[in-house]
Amino acid sequence: MYDLLQLATATPADDHTPRNRFATDDMLVYRGIEYQPVASNDAGHVLRRKDGTNILEPFSHKLIATMLADAVSPLVVYPDAYKRGAAARSANGADLLSSLTPKQQEAVIKKDRWCRRWLQLEHNEPNIKRSDLCMRLNIFRLGEEFNQLFNPPQKRMTYKSKRSAESTPSPTTLRRWLRQFEAADYDPIVFVDRYLTTRPSPLEPEVQQTMAAFARMYASDSRPKMNALYDQMVASMLAENLRRTDQHERPLAIPSLRTFQNRINALPKAFVDLGRLGEAAAAKKYAIVLEGVDPIRPLERVEQDEWAFDVQTLLTISKVWQTLSADQKKRLKRIRLWVTALIDTATKCILALRVHREAPSARSAITALEQATRDKSDIARKLGCKTPWDMFGTPELVATDSATWFTSTAFRVVVNDLGSALFLPPAGAASARGTIERTFRTFGSKALQYFSGQTWGSIEAKGDYQPEKEASLLVDQAAELLTRFVVDVYHNEPHAGLSGETPRNAWIRLSNTYGVLPPPTGDRRRHIFGINRNAAITTSGICQSGIWYQSDAIQAMRRKNPKTRVLIRVDRFDYGEISVWNGKGWLRVPAVHREFSGMSMWTWAAACERHRLLNRENASLSRGTLLKTKQWLQGQGEMARLHAELGTGFVTDEQFVRFESKLSHPIRITEKNAQVPSDDEADWGPSTQFFELMGLDPTEFVKEPRTPSQEAALELELLRPNPDSDVQVAEDVSDDSSIAGASFSTDSQFDS
Repeated sequence: MYDLLQLATATPADDHTPRNRFATDDMLVYRGIEYQPVASNDAGHVLRRKDGTNILEPFSHKLIATMLADAVSPLVVYPDAYKRGAAARSANGADLLSSLTPKQQEAVIKKDRWCRRWLQLEHNEPNIKRSDLCMRLNIFRLGEEFNQLFNPPQKRMTYKSKRSAESTPSPTTLRRWLRQFEAADYDPIVFVDRYLTTRPSPLEPEVQQTMAAFARMYASDSRPKMNALYDQMVASMLAENLRRTDQHERPLAIPSLRTFQNRINALPKAFVDLGRLGEAAAAKKYAIVLEGVDPIRPLERVEQDEWAFDVQTLLTISKVWQTLSADQKKRLKRIRLWVTALIDTATKCILALRVHREAPSARSAITALEQATRDKSDIARKLGCKTPWDMFGTPELVATDSATWFTSTAFRVVVNDLGSALFLPPAGAASARGTIERTFRTFGSKALQYFSGQTWGSIEAKGDYQPEKEASLLVDQAAELLTRFVVDVYHNEPHAGLSGETPRNAWIRLSNTYGVLPPPTGDRRRHIFGINRNAAITTSGICQSGIWYQSDAIQAMRRKNPKTRVLIRVDRFDYGEISVWNGKGWLRVPAVHREFSGMSMWTWAAACERHRLLNRENASLSRGTLLKTKQWLQGQGEMARLHAELGTGFVTDEQFVRFESKLSHPIRITEKNAQVPSDDEADWGPSTQFFELMGLDPTEFVKEPRTPSQEAALELELLRPNPDSDVQVAEDVSDDSSIAGASFSTDSQFDS
């Protein structure tokens, strides 16, 4: 084993390649080959092939990072796939909460919410027991807490809101949920009904009772061995069989050692650790009931929060600003932007930074979490940053406040499917995100001090200053400014919380020491963050945004039911492959043409607009043109801004449907060469038509108020129409309405 690890060449210290960390129960799949981690050191990892050969192969940390970043067929990690006694994460995505119906998701999240809150209550209040009386009193207490969280007092209660109040489980039900939750290593997927259907045990009740009694002895501070407990159980059962033989009763069947070991492994982990490790050690082990001890590993604890930008910005972006008239520039709306960010508390590095005009929502929370799992170095480089933004991976624990978007089912489903734990503080408790709040204050005092339009954070600090009239930043400029400040300044300045070390150096040092959990890649990323659509299967496959996707598996589905419509999931960052739900799991279906591999939604939209492929029934494009256009667009700085969604908002499901409707007809890819963009052409920038295509509105104007004289004239015109022009006015209105596609009545409102 040691020799194999030496074969993996160590990564140079100045290369800054992240050291990924794998558990021995993880499943790694790369180009159709399945691996299981065996060992690792500073040089790399040793993986065992699971194809029957059991060959051990060495991989350096740099090679693993390259495999994870492979744009065509990346290394995909399925956490805990080989784990026994818990809900393992399979390769077809059927175990993800996002694969469930909304009703199933709500049911699972409710049980998860009650179990997590009860465990927090048990830890914080030692007098809490699981007796009927104690549980009944505290279940009522938690029910009131949840009702305040989901039905704030300031909202007027209606019939519907009363019906949506949190229903409370009985003590027996909650105890059953807790046993299931603990036995599954605190994975809420265990609450899905299909995971609870197991065969009845063939062992007799007396055998089950005896085996359970000896299995519980395993949770003892003497730390007995499983084999020793099994021998004691066998001796006890042999003595019982002698007694039964004397009384002419049927002897008990003695279970095997493996069956006994499985029974011990099925015990709640918290129960076993409490008995074998002691209360203090067990409490430290389970961060689910705590805000967590001081983290030492990168991504061990990540805080997420949002912040209102302390600068008034003009509601448009740079490319559109250049096309506006002087009058339009004066009428631009001034707003305060929002910032949603994630910070790693061990290294103080910013993992995600999303600047958006919309108020915080589940969509903004999920897209920020998605950015934290991506390598953002390409975005930083195209924005002009001098240092890379290569802090990314899968968080072990995400700490938020109790805002509605963080407690929403959609956000909790994504966190669970990532394999991360979510820490929500109790209602009314102190904030669990002190690190990121202090960082926001740093941004406000350093990054924005040179710009007019500051709101100064409070009315007292602002005084007579009017930030709305002094706004000097455009939306995308504000987003770019803050991004460049984080990457080039904040990450490279000595941090007091790191004893003078810079966040970037802390990330490099700790990631080389402890490693980081790798991000979701390939089909697993699409299963977690993808956009859902319904599609029909034809003989040519599935047409999505004008692109054909085909495989033998979906054709088999079509032959069973030619008229069926299937659920598909699309990754807006990669059109090279889609996932199709077959009722049991997700099928991977590639695009017919490999040129779409790694092509994002924005790149494809720009290519379609450039070559006038929209709303054309017989649109065609040569493969050479498609490939060169893709490469050219991906090198444009404006495309990097779109990928980072700087100032353009988030792509919603409705906007995705709007974009797809413009490409309702399949686009034919031919071998014929056509004109391609020349290398010396001017830089590309999104046009007004491009934003209309994407369903985005980059500019918003303030409505001009009418003067009192205009209001009076309008009222006089409405109340006293010219009697000589009644018929003509009616005809004009009718003609205008037919052009606009609307329907207006020509009857006067005063006829009655």
